[in-house]
Amino acid sequence: VPGRFEELMGEIAGIDISSENEARKRQEPYLRAQAYANLAVYGHPDTNNQPTIDGYSYDIELSDTTPVRSKMRRVSNLESCYLFHRLRQLEDKKYIRKSTSEYNNPPVLVPYADNIRAFLTEHRDTAITKMWQEEYSAKVLKFYRLTNDFRELNARSKLEKWPLPFITEILDRMKGSDRYSTGDMADAFFLCPLTEKSREY
Repeated sequence: VPGRFEELMGEIAGIDISSENEARKRQEPYLRAQAYANLAVYGHPDTNNQPTIDGYSYDIELSDTTPVRSKMRRVSNLESCYLFHRLRQLEDKKYIRKSTSEYNNPPVLVPYADNIRAFLTEHRDTAITKMWQEEYSAKVLKFYRLTNDFRELNARSKLEKWPLPFITEILDRMKGSDRYSTGDMADAFFLCPLTEKSREY
């Protein structure tokens, strides 16, 4: 994507990677070089066309295929606006599509109160009008985290009996480390596609 690499490199250049002490400050060029060398981890070059996990799709197996029809709760004007921008964004990325399924797993929005408060404080009387405008969508998309209420569907899903790692073993392996990092892609949840049969659920 034209300009995306330059944008990522600019973001990395602006990060104060190691300001805690002089020893870490001396390591900063090497840490920054690692970030530059791994741009696809720091931020995928094409955020609107991120790859899916190659050759793998997930299949949901249900013990009871009677459609789940969870009731949609009332949403506020603020929540409606967020859903408008967020669902359009996910449709544009082809992560979701319009559904005619009999299954209904309603959205649950987790608020980021500081982001909401900052927007309302900044725009005051014009906030309600501005939040529907495209130029402010990036800020509105930070109002909530979109999740879904899958409790009823989960109750009908057949369990996969895979062993989970012990957190204590992970912590033991981390002993002696003094620097930690995480790498994730935006909307990583969508990068493992569902099988066509499972999409109905």
